[in-house]
Amino acid sequence: MLESQNLIETLSLPEALARLSVVSLIQLVGFFAIVVLVKFGPRWFSVTSEVKWLRDCLQGAYLFGIVSLLALFVTLLFGFLLSLNANFPEIVISGVFGANTIFFAFAMARSGGASCSFFGQLVPIQLSGILVLEQQKALMTKTQLTTWPFAVFSTIVWIAAVVLRKRLARRFHWDEFVMESDLERFMVFAATSLFVLGVAVTVLAYWLPLRPWFIEFIQRHRSG
Repeated sequence: MLESQNLIETLSLPEALARLSVVSLIQLVGFFAIVVLVKFGPRWFSVTSEVKWLRDCLQGAYLFGIVSLLALFVTLLFGFLLSLNANFPEIVISGVFGANTIFFAFAMARSGGASCSFFGQLVPIQLSGILVLEQQKALMTKTQLTTWPFAVFSTIVWIAAVVLRKRLARRFHWDEFVMESDLERFMVFAATSLFVLGVAVTVLAYWLPLRPWFIEFIQRHRSG
């Protein structure tokens, strides 16, 4: 009985590879979508002058995207050819999540900061994706759902990009983003506050419905 319980608490290699395949497909589509948007988007709106932040973000997309895709596909290849530990694909999935989060925060800092950049909105979307995977894993293995480390990591990277944006600009010789100082501080504060709130709400939405006490609470009051 104990052995069967232990077996169900870990993913099998086919299950891990299936999850990795989904992540690989999402990463592939996302990579090409970002490249197309950044590289060709200005042309759709008849922007003829060179925009330096687009060039820098495109270079970052190539770096982070290609490295992540290589890690995913190499792991998939070895997983199908060899008998890998099922935990290894899960480590790669977490690594890709971390790389994507860092790139989105970096691109957000490069393209005007939290109050102006559309890249910033991709950070909570990335978090939602990994939380869905973790929820799926918890249901498959009948183990406790893990969410807070991913939320904490996203929040720290986001705040670092906001706080260190000007230092990054000096370090990489970026052009400064010009805005009235009072309005900029307010917009950065508002955007950061909404982001932290969004992280908390997202985590709560995936964490709370799986709590046994919460389900019992609903059942008790529903039956009453």
